[in-house]
Amino acid sequence: HFIAESENQFRNMVMQSPIPMTIFSGKDLVIQMANNTMFENIWRRKPEEILGKKVMEVFPELEWQKFPDLMNQVFSEGKMLREIEAPAFVQGDDGLRKFYLDFEYRPLFEPNGEVSGIMITVNDVTEKVEARQTVENAEERLRLATEAAQLATWDLDLQSMELIYSPRLADIFGKPDSEKLTQAKLRNQIHPDDLEGIVKKAFELSPQTGIYEYEARIIKPDNSIRWVRAQGKVFYDQDNKPLKIVGTMKDIHVEKSFMQELEKEVENRTIELENAN
Repeated sequence: HFIAESENQFRNMVMQSPIPMTIFSGKDLVIQMANNTMFENIWRRKPEEILGKKVMEVFPELEWQKFPDLMNQVFSEGKMLREIEAPAFVQGDDGLRKFYLDFEYRPLFEPNGEVSGIMITVNDVTEKVEARQTVENAEERLRLATEAAQLATWDLDLQSMELIYSPRLADIFGKPDSEKLTQAKLRNQIHPDDLEGIVKKAFELSPQTGIYEYEARIIKPDNSIRWVRAQGKVFYDQDNKPLKIVGTMKDIHVEKSFMQELEKEVENRTIELENAN
């Protein structure tokens, strides 16, 4: 009577769990019981299609996935196994769906110590994983786009003045990757004629406009002079206090030199025409 009551409590615990749970019995992995959450959210099948049948017959798509090997391991070793964010393909009445699942395989024992079945608890983390992957993919696309455009990216904390940046920023300023760049160090390389009227002015105006933008000359450690373009956006806290500026920087020396040559050529032509007249 006590054993029957204990089994009944165990069954109720499984059936009432808000987390998908199921019990497979024997090495043939017969589906003995499962709760509604498992049927509705993961399997998307009716109980009569599944209960009392071998899991590999009901879900043949498991054959090319790792789960049968893991369940056999639980049977042979009698130890609990966990899987985190495991990709799983499950064929339901609405077709084959891909999930990311946190699994726990817990062995169930006979009185003689033999493994008689497996209790499986599943946590569906698909939304969390896909959301993270979306962000990671977007970040990777942004990284590839900025690399292709030869852009350096940077992030300046306006409270601590800490600068976070991509490796290309050091390359633009002619600095070794090993050197930690700061806003003060970079400003020291701005051409003196461009520092006050262009760079500092753009920085001082940025909290009001929300935009940080300038074109200026920098002096590299080898004393060569290069034109750069900085473009940034200011981010604010809930009290409208500027928190940080996030932006890009590009070496525009070639295009700037070309435009200057073009302007000079146009100016010379204008003077020649005026003289001719």
